[in-house]
Amino acid sequence: MTSQSRFMHIAEIILTILYLSVFSNAFVPSSKTFPQSSPRPSSSCIASSNPSSSLNTASPSSPTLAIPGGGIYFYHLYGQLDYLRQSGYTDNPNLRLVGASAGSLCATLFSYGVSSEEATKCAIMLSDEADLWNNPLGLAFVWGSIIEEWLDELIPKDSDYVNPENLCLLLSPTSIDSLTGSAPRKKIKHFKNRDDLINVNMCSVHIPLFLDKKLTREYLNERFIDGSFQSKPSDYRFKSQHEKVVMLDYVDDERLKVRTGGFVELISKEYVWDMIEYGYTWARKRDGEGKFNSLKY
Repeated sequence: MTSQSRFMHIAEIILTILYLSVFSNAFVPSSKTFPQSSPRPSSSCIASSNPSSSLNTASPSSPTLAIPGGGIYFYHLYGQLDYLRQSGYTDNPNLRLVGASAGSLCATLFSYGVSSEEATKCAIMLSDEADLWNNPLGLAFVWGSIIEEWLDELIPKDSDYVNPENLCLLLSPTSIDSLTGSAPRKKIKHFKNRDDLINVNMCSVHIPLFLDKKLTREYLNERFIDGSFQSKPSDYRFKSQHEKVVMLDYVDDERLKVRTGGFVELISKEYVWDMIEYGYTWARKRDGEGKFNSLKY
């Protein structure tokens, strides 16, 4: 190991310690401060063959749906997406999706028409195969491989692959400026192929050490960690400062506050389904408050 690579390795360890010391309250940007200028399933693990309307090229006036990180609250966020889809809010062919961490997973799968039913059934199947609920360490060190296999199952295979042009995923470079929040997240909007899309998602969800015992995840010769870490509302713009942005949220849902565990703690299968229902009804409540008016098409 050269002196330069040794220095970079030590720097990564220091940055990882910084990350792990604060990431529990630094991965969700507040939707309240976003700067604006204006029944259970019975389907298989196979993804829907029809991608959602977000695959068309966006126009400057297109609204953006921002989906933050959340770990296991992925299921709450996806329940919200179910509501938005069923209520017609995502029918706009120019709708853009911007996601970070668990929000990247949501945005990607939603782009391909994967329902919460499909996503959850597949996740539970893979978790059962890995005997996850009997693992004394829970999700630690094995969650990464399960997520990657899950994406591989759900994203259409190469013959059916369509590049999601209205999708943007956020990554956090391992620079001091990035990890202290003074630099913006890196936005990835173009994906060479299916494997490229999966790898970008894995960079966006990468929690150092916890996910797969590795400090970082590499993409195009650059190292990244969880895209939601130290993210700001402005990071979730697709392109323009003047675009209409709606950010999904879950932190104010009182039903989630009774939990004592963290956002990367293993939860029961029953609670996974409950959380999807919570997300659906939470979005319905927020809809009544006018939260999604900017998405109307």
